[in-house]
Amino acid sequence: MTSRRTYLKAVAAAAALGVALWGYWPVVEKIISPKRKPYGPDPQKGGDVRYVRSVCLGCNVRCGITARVVKYGDVEVIERISGNPYHPYNRAVSFGRQVKRYDHLPYHTPVSKTLDSEEGETYTGTLCPRGEAGIYYVYDPYRVLKPLKRAGPRGSGKWKVITWEELIKCIVDGCIIEETGERLPGIKDIFTYGVLKQAGFEDPNKVLSDMKKDVDQLLKIASDPKTSYDDVVKAIEDFKAKWTKILGEKGLKLEDVLIDPDRPDLGPKANMLVWMRGRGQDNADIFYRRWTRAFGSVNWLRHTSACQLGYYAGNKLWSGYYDLQADARNAKVIIGAGWSMGRHHPGATGQGAIIERACEGELKLYYVNPVAPRTLCRGNIIWVPVKPGEDAALAFAVIRWLLENKRYNAEFLSIPNLDAANKRGYPVHTNATWLVIMEGARYGEYLKAKDLGLAETDDPVVYVGEGQFAPYNKTERAELQFSGRVKLKTGEEVLVKTAFQILYDEAFSRSFEEWLEIASPYPRGTPEFEDYRQKVEQMARDVAEAAPRAGTVLHRGVGMHPNGEYIVWAYRVIDTLIANFHRSGGILGRPSTTSYNNYLYDLRDSGFGEPVRWGPPIDRHGYDYTNTLEYWLRVKKAIKEGKSGEDAVKAAFPTKRPWYPHTPEESYTETFAGMAEAYPYPVRALFLYYANPVLAANYGTKFIEVLKDTGKIPLFVGITTTINETYLYADLIVPDVTYLDTGTNGVQFLYAPGAGLVRAEGWRSPVIMPLTQKIGTCPNGHPRYASMWELLIDLGKALGMPGYGDKAFPGTKGRKYEGRWFSMHCFWEYILRVFANAAAHAKDLKLIPEEVPEEEVQFVERNYPIAQFKDIIPPDEWRHVAYGLARGGVFTRYEDSFDARGYSKRSVPGDKQLRLWYDKLAKTRNSVTGEKFYGGPKYFPPALYAPVGKALQDKKASIGPALRELYPPKEWPFMIVLHTGPLYTKHRSQFYYWIKQVAAENFVVIHPVDAAKIGVETGDVVRVETPMGVFEAPVVVEPTVAPGVVMVPYAMGRWAETVVVRPKYFEVKDTALAKFIAELPERVEIPEDAVNPVRNLPELVKKLLFTKSPAEYYERGLAVDKWRFNGITPNVVQLGDASLGGWSLLSWHGAAQAYFDTPARIIKTGKRHKFEVPYIVW
Repeated sequence: MTSRRTYLKAVAAAAALGVALWGYWPVVEKIISPKRKPYGPDPQKGGDVRYVRSVCLGCNVRCGITARVVKYGDVEVIERISGNPYHPYNRAVSFGRQVKRYDHLPYHTPVSKTLDSEEGETYTGTLCPRGEAGIYYVYDPYRVLKPLKRAGPRGSGKWKVITWEELIKCIVDGCIIEETGERLPGIKDIFTYGVLKQAGFEDPNKVLSDMKKDVDQLLKIASDPKTSYDDVVKAIEDFKAKWTKILGEKGLKLEDVLIDPDRPDLGPKANMLVWMRGRGQDNADIFYRRWTRAFGSVNWLRHTSACQLGYYAGNKLWSGYYDLQADARNAKVIIGAGWSMGRHHPGATGQGAIIERACEGELKLYYVNPVAPRTLCRGNIIWVPVKPGEDAALAFAVIRWLLENKRYNAEFLSIPNLDAANKRGYPVHTNATWLVIMEGARYGEYLKAKDLGLAETDDPVVYVGEGQFAPYNKTERAELQFSGRVKLKTGEEVLVKTAFQILYDEAFSRSFEEWLEIASPYPRGTPEFEDYRQKVEQMARDVAEAAPRAGTVLHRGVGMHPNGEYIVWAYRVIDTLIANFHRSGGILGRPSTTSYNNYLYDLRDSGFGEPVRWGPPIDRHGYDYTNTLEYWLRVKKAIKEGKSGEDAVKAAFPTKRPWYPHTPEESYTETFAGMAEAYPYPVRALFLYYANPVLAANYGTKFIEVLKDTGKIPLFVGITTTINETYLYADLIVPDVTYLDTGTNGVQFLYAPGAGLVRAEGWRSPVIMPLTQKIGTCPNGHPRYASMWELLIDLGKALGMPGYGDKAFPGTKGRKYEGRWFSMHCFWEYILRVFANAAAHAKDLKLIPEEVPEEEVQFVERNYPIAQFKDIIPPDEWRHVAYGLARGGVFTRYEDSFDARGYSKRSVPGDKQLRLWYDKLAKTRNSVTGEKFYGGPKYFPPALYAPVGKALQDKKASIGPALRELYPPKEWPFMIVLHTGPLYTKHRSQFYYWIKQVAAENFVVIHPVDAAKIGVETGDVVRVETPMGVFEAPVVVEPTVAPGVVMVPYAMGRWAETVVVRPKYFEVKDTALAKFIAELPERVEIPEDAVNPVRNLPELVKKLLFTKSPAEYYERGLAVDKWRFNGITPNVVQLGDASLGGWSLLSWHGAAQAYFDTPARIIKTGKRHKFEVPYIVW
């Protein structure tokens, strides 16, 4: 409000200046009487306000959300996203009081108490900045709304709109790129089931099933030691003759059905279709895996190598299960390694419980990371810096201390089998006492009962003392330490050791200080090293004293090294030694869920008549090379040429690309390398969903080579919300929905430890109706919108795939719908039945009440868009669904999660055996050298997959040279690490505009000691050179990183997001790749009406969403906004593996992207940078 004094001053000035200033009076008037349009507070309730509980996708953690939606005329706007107080990750808070900060609301609390309750306390939930900024997923000016077809060469950035019907026809039958004359092949002729059906086979599955039986018989013949090379070749010829005759009777050739008739084990041509997804969650995962299987392809692939695959694979080697973490709710001590504070399951909100417990003195967290934690919590969070890739040395220092000081659970470790463990109250046992052969041709194998004549079985043998041995399952206790020679039944004498002894020998191969000398960033003999030694010793002591309420919380960072699986395994040995598995305060898996895919309706991805499938996936994950005809033909041919034994086996190597039999999930790099090298076979079509491997993978820029090549990928279909660095090379763009408007809807499991609950799952339903193009209606009249869901339904119907159309889902066997089939013509028919399954099971578990209060149903029907489709399921099922929707899922209580002894009431995850040695790994060979891998936890330095150059011939090795041998610290003094936090997650974060105002750009962070050596200070611009290229960035000098580390805050450095801005911050050394980068289009050509859902929002909403951006950006949707394309990412020049053709450096067993092992040097440029935000936050 203008004061009287200001007003009089302005009048006097105007009078004095008179007519001369009359033209400026409008300005003066604004000073005197400024025109402001008053806006009241945001509407919180009323007829135009809705609230929907759902699940976040700001990262992959799956916290709960409560979205407030306000209607302005005909337009609905998501105005705010907050937490869900029923969800264990969000935790319940109220204005009047705050419950225990890591408690969520009791599940049966009436929903009326959670939204402006007039009955007392009103509860809400906490949520991190990413979750609140999720609004930008929906309201992104670059978002694609209509189907697009490229209108120029691949990567030209030229697109035109096509109809939905044209899209489906193009994918099925193929089509022409009119502007270039290219023909895009359809997928109809590789849909093997359909090819057989079209030819006149009444039951294509019987044909495929019979063919697969013959292929299995071929492999049996090939692997028989008694058969020769000629026998195998004849068997293949007989197979071809038989099936040529059968197929020929219907006018087909064998090559119409099989990828390669000479290699029928590669599978049917359907395998030439690859479905790969990036960020994916149920029920989307189930839905498109179901489609891929209905097509008959084995190639349903995920982005896990860019996520947590090394961690998964290491856990699986140890326990047979991949996702395991310490129970932070009740642990006293945690060793946290490989994760950044605020960016780890259970996410920034759930992870708050760890930080709060530490700050309250209930928990001590040892934070193992090259980058410091954000808080020390009164000394209860202790930073243990570590050299990137050297965590195993740190873990072995702790292992040695526990062994040397006898602070391990010897009783538990000496139990050799599960029955004996159960008798003593343990839910699992270890193989610590099992004997392992340590020399000769059978090195690494377990000593078997038949080897000693104890029984005619393959049961492992243990030593029970006094010179006696026994099968592991014939005794309740065995000796932990034994090393000696035993005489086999054959007369051969071999050295054997217990698995525990092998571990013991590795731990004592170096002193405590020698282990720390490898791991510590501080030189031995310095005060900093002595402090480090004391800190790690105290860490080991604290773990021992807190056991079993202690454990390791690991994540991506420790597994994303070449040696990542061995690092994870070494840390998990600590958990093994203190016997903390499956108990409160110890190691837990994921919570159970309801049977949401098969309780009333069978919605699973199998069992609906899908084609029989066989063959290795294109990335060779989870597939044993020794189960292929390629392997046996090479071995048998070597035997025919006079070789024998190990020499004959070695003749099967090297392979064109590595095989990864022990990885539980898939690899970005090996998928693209497989497509590039047509190994083990070529592909015809790539469907890429919600992914950006070019930018997300280390040295993913190399993938551009294969993406541009229409010979390597003849058809590339992109399903996405925006056209990113990878989708720039697509042939067709399918506009997709976000998690707030039907994307990835369904039931979401929680990652380990899942807040310790026995059963927990979030339910994601749409907050608003889809903003993509409406494409028609379902037969029942319900609307359909462009999306992944509707694409796969329409492709399934067009191809005649089983599981789509009128007869899509059977009723679940043994329940009320057994014998009935249900239709699927649109997304709603699927997702309502998912929730019906979950709700019915929750009701039978007594979690959802039999009689649901009417107010709960009415709340959902007033607020939730999905309620308009309730007619798809019966009214009684809908009422139970409404109860779960109102709470955003199904959640039990921590207090009810453990038995009287403190063990979890969940089912025990994995093999119920914790391994200190794994014979299957010890029998697996390096795909290049043919040498066997080491079969247990061990220290290896980060290294290439295999030797390179002359060393490959001269050196027998299961791994390649250490990276620090190839790139010595004198020449490459730094290692690059990426770091995320509570603000950003991956490269999609560029559209988090509210967060951008806090942290608008990124930089590189180096330690003051390193900065002094090279003469740089905060604000200087440097060139960071790696063996693959160079990037330029400003420096921030901080002691929050370890010496020798270059830390880059993650999530920036974009150059394509529907529009393209040529990147200027990096250069690659590979000349062919540099050419591809130089060929990026200067501008894109897309019809404006094909993008931008923001255009139709109320004016005030647009201005509030994009306060820093020019109006052209959010009005047009094709204007460049600098915040979308600023910053840098080191991924573009991270290390490749010279032993594998220069493709991305990966972990040896999981094929995980090795992000944290790129050597670098820093070069001053003499330039300065002025940071956009004075207070640098990361």
